[in-house]
Amino acid sequence: MLKKTAIIPVLVIFIIFVKIMPVRADQMEDAIRANYLALKESVQADPGKDSGEFFDPDIEAVKREMGIGFNFGNSLDWAFINNKARRYKIRFSAGFDDTDYFYHESYFNMTGNLFTPENRPLITIPYAEFLMRPNEDLTLRPNDPINRFTISISNDFPEASLTPVTVNLKYLKLLDRKQQNLIDNESILKEYETPVYPYEVIILTIPLKTTVGDFYGIGSGALLQTDIRLEHFISDYKNSPKQVYEDTYNGEPATDEQLKFLKEQGFRTVRLPVTWYAHMDSTGTVDPEWFEEVKRVADRILSYDFYVIINIHHDGGMKGWIKADLPYFSQYEYLYRYLVLQIAENFKDYGEKLILGGPNEVSNYRMITTIGRSTLKSDIKMINQINQIFVDEVRSTGYGNTNRLLMVGPWYAHVKNLEYYEIPSDSAENKIFTEVHSYLFEDETVLRSLTFLEETDRKQLEKYNLVMSEFGIARTEDLEKRLDFMRKHVSAFYQMGIPMILWDDGGTYSLMDRQKAAWQTEYKSDLVAEEMLRAYFDNRDTEPK
Repeated sequence: MLKKTAIIPVLVIFIIFVKIMPVRADQMEDAIRANYLALKESVQADPGKDSGEFFDPDIEAVKREMGIGFNFGNSLDWAFINNKARRYKIRFSAGFDDTDYFYHESYFNMTGNLFTPENRPLITIPYAEFLMRPNEDLTLRPNDPINRFTISISNDFPEASLTPVTVNLKYLKLLDRKQQNLIDNESILKEYETPVYPYEVIILTIPLKTTVGDFYGIGSGALLQTDIRLEHFISDYKNSPKQVYEDTYNGEPATDEQLKFLKEQGFRTVRLPVTWYAHMDSTGTVDPEWFEEVKRVADRILSYDFYVIINIHHDGGMKGWIKADLPYFSQYEYLYRYLVLQIAENFKDYGEKLILGGPNEVSNYRMITTIGRSTLKSDIKMINQINQIFVDEVRSTGYGNTNRLLMVGPWYAHVKNLEYYEIPSDSAENKIFTEVHSYLFEDETVLRSLTFLEETDRKQLEKYNLVMSEFGIARTEDLEKRLDFMRKHVSAFYQMGIPMILWDDGGTYSLMDRQKAAWQTEYKSDLVAEEMLRAYFDNRDTEPK
């Protein structure tokens, strides 16, 4: 293996090498399953889980009491805004000798597959695809020769240095502007063993005989198609809560000052979107310190008598590892079950004001947000299976989870997808909320769909126990449009008896200045917040339908 840069001191390398015991990919899967089964056995053997007097909340009463709520969006995230799902980075480059003309960088996700905003592998093909971007530091000419394609790997986490990993190259095509494959060598499709360093280690170099003109095409790079897996990796690194808050743009969430302010404004519910995967070790076990941090924040919110919703947030969504794809489900089923069971166990002793939420905005690898003909029926059914597993695992722990209110949602939390959504079967009676989201960029589709559902089948609407767990409008939109959004949506949600929770991410959708614990005056967000609360409290003078 060729190394691109310098040498790490031998003593440091030796200490790190002795310290780190890599976990093989096949062992990782077995370890996750074994940990889940061990915890499951412990849960089932607990004599206290089904005894004693437990709370039994009335979901209709809670819906009225939840009122209007606030999302501390992305605060309990882990540098997710940097798109670093895993510190193992893979780099594809093409150029002449040591000069890169084109390149693409990506990271590996929880299952050892590629992770990147452009990587959305279709369920019908076994590879990810993306364009190789040109090196902006160079002036490229059509006749400039390209003589090689290189794949390299790195990891800037110190404890990963010298960790031996396996890069399993299963599929590779590089298509020029004429859709001709520039790489046609089956012998390169194999496993490559390599140590990992903070700097790039070359895994493979493939000779090419082409030019920038053929490679570049018209305004874009050649199309790279690849199925490349990371195996035998470690994921035992940790991030302190302080580092988490520093890596996001929000700071610590739900401070006393912020909670006092929200209470004074009339808010009754707080939703805490939590990232879990970045705090798992290589056997799927969540760092106990992270659980303590989430509990610390939740306890503070509960002390102000709010309802608190803790969910599985960034593990779902557009960039998460929980996907409703049948072929991929076997890769993470036990990881998902184990995560849910750990969360349930850690919060089983909490009272009825704590609501546990399932994975957020789950879609498939195609990233289809509304279900249409192009979405496979197996994927549609998968979201219901994912929700059912969540309910079953939480209920199995007993104690406060016996009748705790739970929250799950349809495909991508979109109202239009309720047609395909099934309320999970449940040992507790009428204890499941269905969460949906509403943003202006959907051109009021959500509001129209809800209005249609209310007018045509009111009983169906009531059956779902809907909660608008996220709603908002970007602060860069026209002020009158923002005010109108709040007036219409908040009034409609209230009249339909749907609790509503403002999405405030500390950035694009923020209304509150987190540092000052007050409404922002920038972008006139204070006026939007006042309009939102005015619409809510004005409607409280009348009974919902």
